[in-house]
Amino acid sequence: FVIQVGESRPWRSRSLWDTNIQEISQQGLFPDLVQGPNGQNLLAFKANYQRYGENIQIIVALDYTPVIDSFHQVERMGLILGIRGLFLIVLLQTIIMRRSLWPLASVRNQIIQLQEGKRADLDVRVPSELKPLVDQINRLLTYTESHLRRSQTAIGNLGHALKTPLAVLMALASRKELQNYP
Repeated sequence: FVIQVGESRPWRSRSLWDTNIQEISQQGLFPDLVQGPNGQNLLAFKANYQRYGENIQIIVALDYTPVIDSFHQVERMGLILGIRGLFLIVLLQTIIMRRSLWPLASVRNQIIQLQEGKRADLDVRVPSELKPLVDQINRLLTYTESHLRRSQTAIGNLGHALKTPLAVLMALASRKELQNYP
């Protein structure tokens, strides 16, 4: 602190014994920090009074450096916690997305097995969201398989139907009378 009564020599606290606080032009709490004697930041308050015909000026200052240092420490801790929290959120979101999409990967693997001929249909134990799709694919597989069986049966019947007339024609072609007419 500094107390100035009239034009006399100012009274100073021991912390300001041989130094001056920079000139503060306005009264009240100074909005900016003032530079202290040892380079520290001071929060200053200035008040002017008049008592017994004397002007009294009082300036009080508080070392604000520890508050600023603790604020910076809180900022750093907040930044570290924020980055860690963000990393944790991304990790949890990745885990949740993979677990949520796992049934789709399972169905995809089953379709690959279908293509390779390792399975005949898809497993119906899937989440309710995928059940209509799996049921429709299984119906399509059943329809395709029955259509394929019918086609194979028709081709087999056609083969048997052609076999008898071809055997008769082969027998006729092997007769001696037709050997002169190739």
